[in-house]
Amino acid sequence: MDNKTSARPKRRRRILRWAVIGLVGLCLAGALLSALSNLALPDHVVPSAQLPAVDKARLAHTVQLNKELSDQVWPGLAEAEIPVLIWNRD
Repeated sequence: MDNKTSARPKRRRRILRWAVIGLVGLCLAGALLSALSNLALPDHVVPSAQLPAVDKARLAHTVQLNKELSDQVWPGLAEAEIPVLIWNRD
């Protein structure tokens, strides 16, 4: 009976060790796959020379909402410089 009770903690430690090693391995494999997939991304983006009227209106509305509502959301947020990203499928 003593052999069974002493073997259980060793077995649990071994299972835990392999579980941790497996999770670390999965994290490393995910990081490697992510890095490899990023190699296929373009080096730079050629900006469009002109912004369509719809995007100009959306940008103006975004700036207006920022001025009007940001201090209500978080005091001092209106003074923060928040970048706006406009994405073009072309």
